[in-house]
Amino acid sequence: MLAVLHDETADPDRRDRMAVAAAPFVHPRLQVVDARVVAKVETPQQTEEERRAEARRLIAEAFAERPRLTVEGEYKVFAGKEVPTASVQANSEADNEREG
Repeated sequence: MLAVLHDETADPDRRDRMAVAAAPFVHPRLQVVDARVVAKVETPQQTEEERRAEARRLIAEAFAERPRLTVEGEYKVFAGKEVPTASVQANSEADNEREG
C-alpha cells in the first residue's frame, strides 16, 4: 500500500484509495482511557452540635486574618436607616484598600 501511495507514476485515483486504506495503520486513533478516580472518604461520626461547633471554629479561623473594623462617629439618617457618618467613610476607605 505504501509503495503505491508514494509512487508518483501510479494512477492518482489508485493512490487516493491506498491512502484511505493505509490511514488507520499510519495514523491510529486514540484509545479510550479509563480516567475514573476512586477516592475513599472517611468522616468521623459527630453529633449535630459537634458539627456546628466545628463549623463555627472553621469560620472564625477563616476570618481571623482580617482585622475587625470599628466605627465611631456621629449618626445620621441615610436612605431611611440610621447610619454612623464614619461608617460611610470607613467603607469607602476599605474599598480603596482592596482596589489599590
